[in-house]
Amino acid sequence: MTRHAGLSVRGSALLLAAFLAPACGGGGGGGGGVNPCGTLASALTFSESVPAISDEGEEESVGFAFMVIRLDSENVYWFDYDNTNPDPYGGGAIRRVSKSGGPVTIVAWGLQQVHDFVVDDSYVYWSERNFSSREGDGWIKKAPKGGGGPVTILAEGFPPAEGGGTSTLKGKLPLALCTASTYLYWGQVTDNGSVRRVPKAGGPVLDYAIGLEQYPVRMVMDASNIYAVDLNGGGRVLRVPLSGAAPDFIATGLGGNLVGEPALDGAHLYLPNVEFPGGIIRLNVLDGSTTVMASDLESFTKWVSLTADHVYFANTPNGVARVPKAGGTAVQVAYCGRAGGASEQGAVDLTHIYTSSRGRGPGDGAILKFPQ
Repeated sequence: MTRHAGLSVRGSALLLAAFLAPACGGGGGGGGGVNPCGTLASALTFSESVPAISDEGEEESVGFAFMVIRLDSENVYWFDYDNTNPDPYGGGAIRRVSKSGGPVTIVAWGLQQVHDFVVDDSYVYWSERNFSSREGDGWIKKAPKGGGGPVTILAEGFPPAEGGGTSTLKGKLPLALCTASTYLYWGQVTDNGSVRRVPKAGGPVLDYAIGLEQYPVRMVMDASNIYAVDLNGGGRVLRVPLSGAAPDFIATGLGGNLVGEPALDGAHLYLPNVEFPGGIIRLNVLDGSTTVMASDLESFTKWVSLTADHVYFANTPNGVARVPKAGGTAVQVAYCGRAGGASEQGAVDLTHIYTSSRGRGPGDGAILKFPQ
């Protein structure tokens, strides 16, 4: 193992970008080729116009802490809650807004801490922690992505476990979530780390892999495998074959705290470092080799998202940067001089960058859109 630019990488690692090129423009953004932001939805607007309603019929304060963000072909989806509320449990919501702007739709409300969610053609599926319970129990749920439909619980409490496993969901904090055409998979803090599976249409829960020697905090998948990042840090990535073959570590000791939102592109897994100074490691999932794509960044890196040619990632409190997949210098491509705080999560499509800017208080946060 060798240390380089704040990240621990294997000896075969190649440093492609050791610094971030300075952004033109500065505090106001929009100058010198750095793209200005456009606000798709602000917390002040949607918390007043379409408030979440609790089971008791009272409005819940939401719209401060923006967490997960997802895209489909037409919409941006996110989870938010107000963590300044003395009793925030049940005040969260998954929402969506058109990529072209417009009214915000509540997909599901009255939620507790949503760790992860995914979107398919018809539904939003999420892993939710019950933070109001000392047991730390949770659920796997779904709701129609257009909003207005019922919330269905797919797994909760002590669901029946098949496949010889003994794990339960209650007290075990559901973590990362990923989906294939028929099933949902999620990571869980149980049996020394496990991955479970449930049909998206509902049905029995399967202990898919147990005794993993890690807690899968982030997961992505391809047609053959799930790749899970360890909650405990240290740069470990586990491969869980969908065939049922034994899981194996394809990377250990990468250094940093690689628990940000990763991205998978064929044979390459891009891992952001949430420690300061931030960075990005590219891991070849076939042979375990690594490449440092960016390091010594201006802030910790919470997410990465991919286009055909570039890796986009959060950098500086309100900015987004990119580096070519082929290697080169990372440059700042978008900046918005909001007082609201960091780029919490982000994603890209063919033409634009979408990011959730966390506020410093209720009404500060926003969903932002930048041209690439």
